Amino acid sequence: SADLLHWGDHRHLAGCRTGQAWECRKIGAGAPPVRIAEGWLVLYHGVDAQERYSMGALLLDGAHPGRVLARTREPLFVPKTEYEKNGFFSDTVFPCAAWVEHGGNGDVVPVYYGAADKSVCRAVIPLDSIREGLKA
Repeated sequence: SADLLHWGDHRHLAGCRTGQAWECRKIGAGAPPVRIAEGWLVLYHGVDAQERYSMGALLLDGAHPGRVLARTREPLFVPKTEYEKNGFFSDTVFPCAAWVEHGGNGDVVPVYYGAADKSVCRAVIPLDSIREGLKA
């Protein structure tokens, strides 16, 4: 923005799902998009009917990132440990930073995430498991 007030070209990308979906109450942005072969990978958080915050993924078109190609039907990551389940805002994980690391045993996505609004944590997710979640 030239004046830091008018940004323009805002668009809706994804909204909450209905029913008992893992993201039926709220969704929100997370880590900045990461480039993968299929396009742009976006990790985000969703909130279910029990107010549990979990992590999912969107795949955006590489040439037109305003177009959603795929979205996880189930969360990739849910609160499980004590430090994720108990805290200022219990049952909460939300992505903050991610990137792809290429390795001999396959590509992985290290993710820094918030847990229960009291901890910063790190997890490593195989990129292939994220791809599988996006196919579901």
